[in-house]
Amino acid sequence: MLVLWLDDDSPSTVPSIGSAIIVPVRTCGTAEAWLERQTDLPNWIVVDLCVPQGGWRSSRGLFPRAGKEYASHIKQKYGDKIRVAIFTMALGKEQARVLLDAGANSVFSKAEISFTDLIRELEAYVAQETRIEPVDGIGASVPAQGPRRPLAPDNETTAFMAVVAHELKHIFYEINIISRSILKKPERRRIMQLMKASEAGSKVLRRIEILSRVGISSPHPLRTHRARAVSDLLRRMTSATRREIELPDNRLVEADLYVLQGAIEDMVSVGNEASKHGVHLVARMTDNDTLLIRVQWNHEEESLFGSGSEAGTIQRRYLSAVAELHKGIFIIEESCLTLTLPLK
Repeated sequence: MLVLWLDDDSPSTVPSIGSAIIVPVRTCGTAEAWLERQTDLPNWIVVDLCVPQGGWRSSRGLFPRAGKEYASHIKQKYGDKIRVAIFTMALGKEQARVLLDAGANSVFSKAEISFTDLIRELEAYVAQETRIEPVDGIGASVPAQGPRRPLAPDNETTAFMAVVAHELKHIFYEINIISRSILKKPERRRIMQLMKASEAGSKVLRRIEILSRVGISSPHPLRTHRARAVSDLLRRMTSATRREIELPDNRLVEADLYVLQGAIEDMVSVGNEASKHGVHLVARMTDNDTLLIRVQWNHEEESLFGSGSEAGTIQRRYLSAVAELHKGIFIIEESCLTLTLPLK
């Protein structure tokens, strides 16, 4: 069995797996060039959704998910001569249905199956000459008579971590490229880019740290602080255009101030990106003895949460995890984000 593997993370060479010969390529352009040279077409092409175009169809602009476009192209050009398997990170059931409807023969999540096991299953399909069908309409593909495998666990945190891992990959790839450039010719502009990329990576890692502490029976204990400590923290946030902070000094709050500061900074950042006129940061005690921290802005552009982007998914999950860690609530509204924490 011959398999063409299109993935920007693929190694330069891959040893045979069983009777399968694997040809790894990292861009759509390289895959297209390889296919045009072949007299014997591969049995399968395994495609990651997020891969570089590598010059393929560059006249049509950049595709946000070039792998999806390329998989559709393969089905249109070769039909049933080449079977298409999608093998990607963050993949929900609805997205899997869309990919199958678009012509993919099989859809797999990297969170659920290793590449080696995937190849072994594809090899079994070819050997048995079985038709690939979705499982209960969910989207995973298995031999018609073989054991059934779900697409991915219905675990929201596992899916989220897959998104985070994908984001980190690109951040640290950028850090590596910029670092190499600085070694050759140090420039202030490139150094600033490196600092920003490193800071972005640190923020994502901080979110992973918070998620690892949510839902655990014995999380790291929070410290008890006077409400004044939270007031001081908020007054130092110069990124907020206006601040209205009225917290009683005689009340106590259990919090990780470092984590809390990072979460509020992220809330302010979301507001600043959605409004050219800045944000209003409010902190006060409510009638039901809770600490309310609110970031609000004039609705001018779609916020990160309204865009439906992967970055928005990460932010939402992170801030919800911070609220859960502090036994509070995180609320998203059109032009307002609110975090509430219990007071003592």
